[in-house]
Amino acid sequence: MPDEQLPSRVVDVEHRGWMLTNDGDLGGALAYQDASDYSAQRHLAPDELAEQCGPLRPVVPPAEADVAELRQAWTAAGRKAAYTTAVAVQIAFARLREEHGGLAAPHSYEVTRRQLVAGRPGSWESVRLFELQLWANKDKVSRYDAAAADTIATVLQRWVSSADRYTEVAETLAGLFGTFADEQGGWPAVADQWLQQDALDHEGVLLTYGLLYSTGAEFDHAVLT
Repeated sequence: MPDEQLPSRVVDVEHRGWMLTNDGDLGGALAYQDASDYSAQRHLAPDELAEQCGPLRPVVPPAEADVAELRQAWTAAGRKAAYTTAVAVQIAFARLREEHGGLAAPHSYEVTRRQLVAGRPGSWESVRLFELQLWANKDKVSRYDAAAADTIATVLQRWVSSADRYTEVAETLAGLFGTFADEQGGWPAVADQWLQQDALDHEGVLLTYGLLYSTGAEFDHAVLT
């Protein structure tokens, strides 16, 4: 494949993310760097990566149909949209982990974590997304829309499980949710009373508002301090 056609990011068969860069050891030629562990400074030429770690999936934007499904789910959830999304991430993680052997498989947790954030594994959004799914509690059924959570979880699974493409989850989800929230009137319209900016659940506000509304027009970083 010509250099100009190489995708900037790909995900390999073991759900590791790779970023296209210039490698000094290869004379400045384009190479993919293992983005799941920058400290390792592991680089492979595109053809070597395809041979050793393929099949590779390019990281691409979400399909329009997926965006429409998310927006419909958020609309249905109303002020429960933020908590519903947090629960959906938790549900998606649990489903993906089952595909890797579940609790009985020692490697399943780490593989699933890699799979969920392979689009940009080193980003703060990816870190926050993983923390979000740990914080969410699907037993608090009164705080979320179960049908909407199922829809969102299914979309997220599709993003990271498709055979020929991969959609980055954390930053993409935050961008889409922030846009939707602004269209509804801002954060108060998509989050319940326990997740408002002055709520006592500071961790919940940090994880939901801090990620899902990070691209919102009225985002206030001071809320997170």
